[in-house]
Amino acid sequence: MLSRLTSTEYRDQLAQLLPRGKLWERVLDGRLGQVLHALADELARVHDRGQDVIEEADPRTTDELLADWERVTGLEGEGTDAERRAVVWAHLTARGGQSAAYFAAIAASLGLEVTIETVLPFRCDRSTVGTPLYDDGWAFVWWVTGPAATSAALRAQLEAIFEQHKPAHTIVHFAWTA
Repeated sequence: MLSRLTSTEYRDQLAQLLPRGKLWERVLDGRLGQVLHALADELARVHDRGQDVIEEADPRTTDELLADWERVTGLEGEGTDAERRAVVWAHLTARGGQSAAYFAAIAASLGLEVTIETVLPFRCDRSTVGTPLYDDGWAFVWWVTGPAATSAALRAQLEAIFEQHKPAHTIVHFAWTA
């Protein structure tokens, strides 16, 4: 959390900037004190809003600009603010990768434990008895299984991230089970 200054602190700083002499008494109860306090209120307000800008520049701490962060990343704003921030952050920090482990790590960054299975077509020389009979059309399909207790909003966000970052030749199917 960034430091914030109160109007009293600003008033005291303004008083320290006044010239020295009999005309500029340091009594802050009179009109001079009222003027300094009025100026200090505005300085404190502007200072606080400046601190807010710094907070809003980070998607992990944003509040007012969360919808803008979602617009920039191409995500939809569903779920709680904390979930939405986590999804935006996961999207922005995704470095790229094509392995199932990479996508499982993306889900883990959102607090979800998923399993990802790749489908292999049946081959006479490599497949064994009991291997499902998938043809070549299934060669690039991933089955992602996650906990059923996951909120609908977080599910939608995770699916959107996977769709945006998955290798172009893959098809991802999601199953949310207990």
